[in-house]
Amino acid sequence: MLFGRSATHTLPDVFRELHDERQHRWSRQWTIDQKNYRRYWESRLGDMPCIGLSPRGVTRIVEIDAKKNGWSDRTIRGYLRYMKEAMAYAQTQLKWIEERHNGGPWHHDAERDSAVTLSRSEMQELVGGTDAARRDGDQ
Repeated sequence: MLFGRSATHTLPDVFRELHDERQHRWSRQWTIDQKNYRRYWESRLGDMPCIGLSPRGVTRIVEIDAKKNGWSDRTIRGYLRYMKEAMAYAQTQLKWIEERHNGGPWHHDAERDSAVTLSRSEMQELVGGTDAARRDGDQ
């Protein structure tokens, strides 16, 4: 425990803090978009720790869902931008992760094409939610 909080923070913890801190400044439409992005990531990754998250894995999940749902590049960038902003907030404002846990790049390769679907456990493994990643973050 660190200041009454668990040393391992989850993505929903980060999202909650981010929304609590910034939502009052967002426009109505931006708020709707941010809530949609938050729900998407919470449904896709659950209570995964924010330490050990792989930008490459996160990008891959969005690309797979984009292919399945016919999302535009703009929509893909929105989902990735939300996660990038949340992780930057966790690093710079909350001090819950170090720069080494927030590695990039966070980008979408519009040329990649895939029809793959993944289970939640496969997604968590892809983005680094393994026990090894959790242990590494606690060191």
